[in-house]
Amino acid sequence: MLPTRLVTGAVLIGMLVLLAWLDSHWVEWIPPSNASPSLLMLVGVLVLAPVLSLELHGLLRKIGIPASAWVLVVSAVSGVVSFAGLCGRCGASGLIPLAGTLVFALTASEFVCRGRQDRQGGFAGAAAAGGASLMSFIWIGIGVGSWIAIGREHGAWILAGVVLTVKASDIGAYFVGMTIGRNKLIPSLSPGKTWEGLVGGVAASAAAAGGLSMLLEPHPPLIPIIMTGALLGVAGPVGDLVESLFKREAGVKDTGTILPGMGGLLDVFDSLLLSGPLAWWLMQQLVP
Repeated sequence: MLPTRLVTGAVLIGMLVLLAWLDSHWVEWIPPSNASPSLLMLVGVLVLAPVLSLELHGLLRKIGIPASAWVLVVSAVSGVVSFAGLCGRCGASGLIPLAGTLVFALTASEFVCRGRQDRQGGFAGAAAAGGASLMSFIWIGIGVGSWIAIGREHGAWILAGVVLTVKASDIGAYFVGMTIGRNKLIPSLSPGKTWEGLVGGVAASAAAAGGLSMLLEPHPPLIPIIMTGALLGVAGPVGDLVESLFKREAGVKDTGTILPGMGGLLDVFDSLLLSGPLAWWLMQQLVP
């Protein structure tokens, strides 16, 4: 299992670096226009948001929440567009109220559709299904959109560095927990996580942030960068625990099988979805 996870992880890191490079250069290969196309936006809208929301749909179905798959997909895509529209270079700020209105209409439609489907004439499951569309908009849509906004505002290479900083927490927590982990963090929710692993993960994220910042010219102040890495090292495991809560209630170990040794895409992005908005805000403070 570990060798497979390492290979899959290496491939994902390679894909991230390749995506960062392509996003930095692909505008040189297309006809000039007034638009500012983003490869990150295309990947987020066409790949990440749909796949993540469909995996969320599978979890919710196992829990017993009758959410609509297409509503979750559209809500997630709307969240990506609306948050990424906060970035001026995306040129999509006018889509923010449109996306919000669309999600409101989709949520209302869930209430109506569930009520009509209930043979007793009630609205059984309508509130849960409507809440699921909002969760897809916020958790997946804004989570993915915040990373796209970082890429558009600060560049694809900065984005790659911040993603690696968050994922360093997973790596550090895994190896420290395996080596010296004794005290369980939340055994009823995630039996494998330990307090020692959490501390190791935070330290790994802080070290990764500090080390990667040395590649920048001019070098940013080291202490704020390390503190930022530590905060992201805490936010990542919290996002992991949130997904673990859903998986525990659904009675599944993974959200899918798309990534060998790791499970579904949501199993990899869980830490990134919750830490994304925090990372975007922290970057606003570090680079006004």
